[in-house]
Amino acid sequence: MNRFLTAIATVILIMVFAFSCKKSDTANDGGSSGGLVEPQHYSISVLASPADGGIVTGGGDFEEGRTCTVSATPATGYTFTNWTENGDEVAVDADYSFVVSGDRSLVANFTSNGGGSVYFYVSIIAEPEEFGSVSGGGRYQEGQTCTVTASPDFVYVFTNWTENDTVVSDSVSYTFEVTCNRNLVANFALPTYVDLGLPSGTLWASCNLGANTPDGYGEYFAWGETEPKSYYDCDNYRYCHGCEVDDEMNYISMTKYCPDSYYGYNGFTDDLTILLPDDDAATANMGEGWRIPTNEEWEELMNNTSLSFYTTSNEVNGLLLTATNGAKLFLPAAGFISNMLWYAGSRGSYLTKSFDNDAPYNAWDLLFSSEGARMASGLRFLGQSVKAVRSER
Repeated sequence: MNRFLTAIATVILIMVFAFSCKKSDTANDGGSSGGLVEPQHYSISVLASPADGGIVTGGGDFEEGRTCTVSATPATGYTFTNWTENGDEVAVDADYSFVVSGDRSLVANFTSNGGGSVYFYVSIIAEPEEFGSVSGGGRYQEGQTCTVTASPDFVYVFTNWTENDTVVSDSVSYTFEVTCNRNLVANFALPTYVDLGLPSGTLWASCNLGANTPDGYGEYFAWGETEPKSYYDCDNYRYCHGCEVDDEMNYISMTKYCPDSYYGYNGFTDDLTILLPDDDAATANMGEGWRIPTNEEWEELMNNTSLSFYTTSNEVNGLLLTATNGAKLFLPAAGFISNMLWYAGSRGSYLTKSFDNDAPYNAWDLLFSSEGARMASGLRFLGQSVKAVRSER
């Protein structure tokens, strides 16, 4: 009997222990997971100074990392001046946007017109902002003359001034009488071509063939080929039958653009003197009217512009050519390709339409580095950059 009672007591103790462990484990599980972490919230306080100077909106409770926009609207007889925090100016636009990272106490300051002069604010921005800069905005007395100016950067061009998507001026400098608040946008663009005011009227493409920005390297092309390749050599060149050379390392297996039979495959020769449209990478890829420039066009470009080795805001090196009319053209130092990419960032190698009559396995190129630019004869089958031109708009 005693043994039976002892056994029952033991079972009861085990059950009690198991139940207490289960509760403990449940608590521990909940503690270890921690649940979802609540995002940090911050308070954005907005006040008007003076209180009757205007209406402020946009304050409240915000999650960390969210964008908050506060707005100030002046009351009759007042003009918005700026936003301040702890006495320091943080914005001059009536609409102020920022990423929430802590509590903030913002004050919208308004200036009384005193029953006399009325003031208005002229807001100006550049679009896209990396294409240029603007100046001339600010606070103006009613009736004052305001001149806002747009300054395109690099090779970009100014398009127009707009307000509420309506064009108000096509001039870089826009002058008007201030009669109300204005919100002006200076619009800039990347032109398809650049008119450098050259004697011939030749227009130069803003970007390398295959690039969509002025400092993009673009694709590489062998002379006479219209498609880029992974590597460039005599064994995969369209107009060379293999890589046969003589004792002086002259290639003697050309199959097109070869006025001297000595250099032609099995004595091949033709009377072609300049690259045909069907073999022009610019024409094939950009359409009728576009072409690879001639030697003479490259020389005209260099003789009618100032040259400087330049580094863009994207850390791309190249040759910047500035014309007397203020237009600019940029040639990225994209190097060239054979079995690999060579000299990218330090040298540029650009195709012309002309091959070397004295050594027809070569073509004429524009070569440049930080030391200068020159025309040179180089192997036709190497992959080089293309800067296209056209004669008509």
